[in-house]
Amino acid sequence: MKRLNIDILGISETWLPGVNDFFVDEGYKIYCSGNNTPNHRNGVAVIITKKIASSVEQCIPLSDRALLLKIKAKSISLNIIQVYAPTADKSDEIIENFYSELSELTKFTRPHEMNIIMGDFNAKIGLGRVDNIVGPFALGNRNDRGDRLIQFCQEESLTVTNTWFSLPRRRLYTWKSPQDTDGNIVRNQIDFILINRRFHTSVSKVRTCPGADVSSNHNLLLSKIKIKLSKSQSQHRPKRLNLDKLEDSEFKSRLTVEINTNLRSLDRNDNLELEWNQMKNTLNTVAERNLGPKNFTPKKKWMTEEIINLMAQRRKHRNKSDQEYKRIQRLIRSKIRQEVRGNRKTRPRSRYVYPA
Repeated sequence: MKRLNIDILGISETWLPGVNDFFVDEGYKIYCSGNNTPNHRNGVAVIITKKIASSVEQCIPLSDRALLLKIKAKSISLNIIQVYAPTADKSDEIIENFYSELSELTKFTRPHEMNIIMGDFNAKIGLGRVDNIVGPFALGNRNDRGDRLIQFCQEESLTVTNTWFSLPRRRLYTWKSPQDTDGNIVRNQIDFILINRRFHTSVSKVRTCPGADVSSNHNLLLSKIKIKLSKSQSQHRPKRLNLDKLEDSEFKSRLTVEINTNLRSLDRNDNLELEWNQMKNTLNTVAERNLGPKNFTPKKKWMTEEIINLMAQRRKHRNKSDQEYKRIQRLIRSKIRQEVRGNRKTRPRSRYVYPA
């Protein structure tokens, strides 16, 4: 995200269990929605920058296939819905349940807001323009799942943004089949970014990025959208005092005497609220002067310089040698597991979420 200057990144099929949101290194925040089954497959997530995280109003994790993130912007709100549609081998009933969930999430949005639905739809809408929904620059042949997606776009007044820009085919396809070879090219366009028709002119560019360092058979789909975010009001966070000093009995006795002395010097007042505020201010003043703020020691990071260098090496082999790319990928995962295990031994109750 940092290298490609991405502010909002949606992820499908995360395999992360449960619902969670947390900050990670380099100032990014992750909102994820999954299930708690033993295999905990599926799962969706949205990663945003720290700046945008301050404008988030609400996160609605509906299921392991759909998540809504409401972001406050100037004059309008930005609603991001990240999805992971069932694959083609799933029954029609499962497909209809998925679109029912999407319809439920759209009820939390308004037509005058900017509504974006993105992710892996596992549908081929095919070449050929369809009103103001599908543009003239799509790929392949439409299938039944594509018909259902177009029907949903008609119902919700949505436009498929990555079909309106004339680009080379390598900038249009989003998925490469495992059977894809030099002699048998099997590449499709099944990932889409949808936006309500009212704001389709805000989209200035949509293209895939085949060279992105992503360990997936899906290509990163990039969209440039113009919108001004609204700064959220800074919330006042109460100071956390260093209560560890109270373990010293002598210090505790001196503090008790000072508090009692200051409280006795207060003027009595018939106004209970005024008297309470005087007592509260006295207690806070004495506590802050004697205890002081609590000092926090930062957590040790699992991302080491060695792992970062390996990632740089992996990026060089993205389109040259698949075997070398996989070898470096296995090495990176091994190094990460070693660092995570080392951190867990020293901090068994860590609240951080580490990658598998």
